[in-house]
Amino acid sequence: MPRIEWSPSWSVGDDRLDHEHQSLVALINRLVEPEIRESNDPQVRRACVAEVILYAENHFRYEEDRMEQVKYPNLEGHRAGHMRFRRQISQLTLGAFEETPGLLSDLHTFLIAWLKNHILDEDQRYAAYLVAGPE
Repeated sequence: MPRIEWSPSWSVGDDRLDHEHQSLVALINRLVEPEIRESNDPQVRRACVAEVILYAENHFRYEEDRMEQVKYPNLEGHRAGHMRFRRQISQLTLGAFEETPGLLSDLHTFLIAWLKNHILDEDQRYAAYLVAGPE
């Protein structure tokens, strides 16, 4: 399965957010590592999926706090995007607690598409506000 690779061009100008994005890339890639993908233990897969979701939740909180600090005008729209992600990931991961064939592959594909859109489109919209700082 293809892995996602971080690019410096994805930077939003905030070291912590960039680091969190890089960590999300690593967690998403972990879903398709052989020891996870080929594990006979469903607990291993569940733990990996849960780690991605928990990390994303913590990232969303910090990201929204930063946008609030810099008075980003589309904060509510960005929050709505986070809520859409929560709904979609919830639907996709129902199978993580069953033996659903292809779950990790489907989840990996979804997360790569989501992360690229999240960083390259949605997050780039607030990058200039982060660089400028609070008014």
